[in-house]
Amino acid sequence: PKELITTFVVADNCTDNTAEIARKHGAICYERFDNEHKTKGFALQYLLEKIGEDYGRMSFEGYFIFDADNILDKDFIKNMEKSINEGYDIGIGYRNTKNSNTLVSASSALTFSMINTMLNERKNKYHNNLTISGTGYYIKGSIVEEWNSFPFHSLTEDYELTLYAILNNLTTTYNKKAIFYDEQPDNFNISLKQRTRWVKGYFEARKKYINKISKSEI
Repeated sequence: PKELITTFVVADNCTDNTAEIARKHGAICYERFDNEHKTKGFALQYLLEKIGEDYGRMSFEGYFIFDADNILDKDFIKNMEKSINEGYDIGIGYRNTKNSNTLVSASSALTFSMINTMLNERKNKYHNNLTISGTGYYIKGSIVEEWNSFPFHSLTEDYELTLYAILNNLTTTYNKKAIFYDEQPDNFNISLKQRTRWVKGYFEARKKYINKISKSEI
């Protein structure tokens, strides 16, 4: 039921009318302006802290994380609810593409098909920790309450969260029936810039967590 779902938007350093449009369609929107801390992780930290101040974090059973350009299948939340009810700390949906009309966008889409099928679906079969990829996932409300924020601020906050989940034994699941659609870059230079950022974030996150994981008893 729609009354059980609350939509929050963080309009992060926006120079357009994102906040106005979000509010017009019933979302609760917070506007953030910070030219020093620009990563998505800082935006999520700001948003979750605001939600905690205004509503109390335990008012919500879980938090779905989406990018502004995502489109959800009509049964996305219905299907993901099954994973929530099974008690998983983090649930990851099936990342499909909105656009694959150029070689660049099609190649980018294949990357996520590989993560969906060759990584997460196989790992899920053997109950291994999954790879969180950008968007289209939920985090259980009690986990967010423990954090009291969103403590992942690298250029790849999703991969940092993946490593954190491994280190802290958070349970993860892949729900391929929970489908959402993500927009891919159709320009080579934009794609190269994006992937260069991902590589930097990958090594940034590994530097922070990999030694801790290696020394743990996992």
